[in-house]
Amino acid sequence: MVRAFLCFCTALAQSAEPTESAAEIAARASQAMEAKDYVRAEALTRTAVRMDPEFAEGWVALGLSLWWQERQAEAQAAFEEALGAHSRRFEKDPTDSNQLLQQVFVLVLLGREQDALTQLRSAKARFPKQASLDISEDQVSKWRQLLDEELGAHPIAES
Repeated sequence: MVRAFLCFCTALAQSAEPTESAAEIAARASQAMEAKDYVRAEALTRTAVRMDPEFAEGWVALGLSLWWQERQAEAQAAFEEALGAHSRRFEKDPTDSNQLLQQVFVLVLLGREQDALTQLRSAKARFPKQASLDISEDQVSKWRQLLDEELGAHPIAES
């Protein structure tokens, strides 16, 4: 699950939503995460989000790099920044249902499964024909389980 997210971040970063140099830095941070060089990933993602504070995927990557370093409080703060950035993106473009889906994922990272389910229900009601939102509530619960399994000794906090 985390690996898939990192691949997604790399692809998204290369699609140039943030400034190009922030995207390049984020791609290098994803490579560092894959190599389990969490200190380097942290440094790179901090640089990327400093360059583009609205780079939500960068905040998630920062949170994950911190989590692996057993700095959960800082990781939670980075995930909160990601949630805010996705929310602001949706406010700017209320037709972008992907931002709602990303909020669901970040809420799961934050250990707020009930909030994630509420957000998913709201997104489905607002965008009933959006294929990317064709996710069951059981799948959201499975995301949580997969994240906890992948993070092993460092499970995401309970809601």
